[in-house]
Formats: sequence, structure tokens, C-alpha cells
Amino acid sequence: GEIVNKSISIKYDELLPKIVHEAKIMVNEMLECNSLPIPLTFFTTRFISKTNAKYLLDTLLTDEMCDALMNFIEYLNKITFFAFFLPKWLITLIFCKKITNYRRQFNN
Repeated sequence: GEIVNKSISIKYDELLPKIVHEAKIMVNEMLECNSLPIPLTFFTTRFISKTNAKYLLDTLLTDEMCDALMNFIEYLNKITFFAFFLPKWLITLIFCKKITNYRRQFNN
């Protein structure tokens, strides 16, 4: 078969301002955070999600969308764990309705 070479070009002059903007927002939110220790995973995951959405999809993720995305990912991780121990039909029976609801939340 024929191999098609494709390259992904990154326009750093467009990407860098978006990263800096999202980083400033993250730092301000971390400074305002009342819980110690500061939940770094929460803030960094949000930063990565918002920056990727802004650059790759040219869209802004709201805090609600980020929360829905995080809930979806956490639930998906649980499903992945149980997939090692349970048959597919049981996973579908147990998890399908809730994962569908999470997907709908994110898509709305």
C-alpha cells in the first residue's frame, strides 16, 4: 500500500497567546482557591482542556462544560477498570445510562 505522509503544523504565534491567556486565568483561580493544598490536578486538567478546545476546536469551554467533561472522564475510567472483571453485557447494564447522561451534559 501507499504511505501518505502528513504533517501537523503548529502555529506558535497563534498558540502561545492562547496558552498564556489560559495560564493567567489558571494562576488567578489558584490564588483565589480557598482549599489547601491547592488541587493541582483539577486546575491543570481544566487548563489543558480549555487550551486545547480554544486552539484545536476554536471554541471556549465553560466551567460547566469542564465539570461535565471531568465527570465523564472519571466515570469512563471506572468503566475501563471494571471492564477487566465484568462481562460486556453487565457493564452495559450498569453503566450505559449514566455515561449517556454525562455525554449529553457535555454536548449541551
